[in-house]
Amino acid sequence: MINQIKALIIILFSQIRLNKDEINGNLKYFTLFKFHISYSLELPFSNGRTVRGVKFNSELDIYSKTVKDILNEKNTDQIIISLYKKYKSFEPKKVSDLNSFISNRKLRKYPIWAMLLPWEKGELSNIKQRYLLSFHHNRSENGMRFKDDKLENIETMIYSKDTAKSHVFQFKKLIQKIKKRGYIVNYNDLPTALIFIKDKKWFWMMSSSGNHRAHIMSELKSKNFKCRIVGIIKYSELDRATNVTKKIFNQDEARFFFDKIFKGYKPIRGHL
Repeated sequence: MINQIKALIIILFSQIRLNKDEINGNLKYFTLFKFHISYSLELPFSNGRTVRGVKFNSELDIYSKTVKDILNEKNTDQIIISLYKKYKSFEPKKVSDLNSFISNRKLRKYPIWAMLLPWEKGELSNIKQRYLLSFHHNRSENGMRFKDDKLENIETMIYSKDTAKSHVFQFKKLIQKIKKRGYIVNYNDLPTALIFIKDKKWFWMMSSSGNHRAHIMSELKSKNFKCRIVGIIKYSELDRATNVTKKIFNQDEARFFFDKIFKGYKPIRGHL
């Protein structure tokens, strides 16, 4: 009975739709209300950002490029090598290389994959551990083998050819599945997204779940992507953002991040 009620609620609150003006990024009278009460929404790729904070464009995001190459039936080994070379170009870079405006000395020295955003939950002291454990879990689920589960050994694999191969084959498997069966929305495993609001404009960015699916559907020229909204970030309330109140960032830095993602042309983090 409980599962039936839950299913009914999901169905009812999944019928909410954005109108044409809202799809174009305009915040109307009921738009915020829709963001708050809907279980899921069809979000337009034209107004979206990848988890790296850039527009869904194969020239801007390394994984959009990878998917495009797969769909164009380029040689798989060459796709893997191309992605691996991109990884190696990232290897020496620190957070400060992508986001020079950050003043926190500890965060500035972190590798670009160990990024903490002003509104994200988590402690700066264990952000590297969190990302490494997530990396180990996700890549292990997609056939990648590790020597052991020690953090120092996991970190040596971040920029490896094995990591590139794992991602490429994960994309290929998903693409084949979607081409064969179509893209099936699983309400028990919806991609997650954050909504960003500034004045009367809004945009969205991928969160922790569904990133591979998002790249694929974007490169397959889908106009929209159904996501569960897991947070709403308001420009006018950045002084209350989690890591601003913790003094990891100041309010100006939080605004820099917001505006950088809004423009969507330069990444805010590395490939994890």
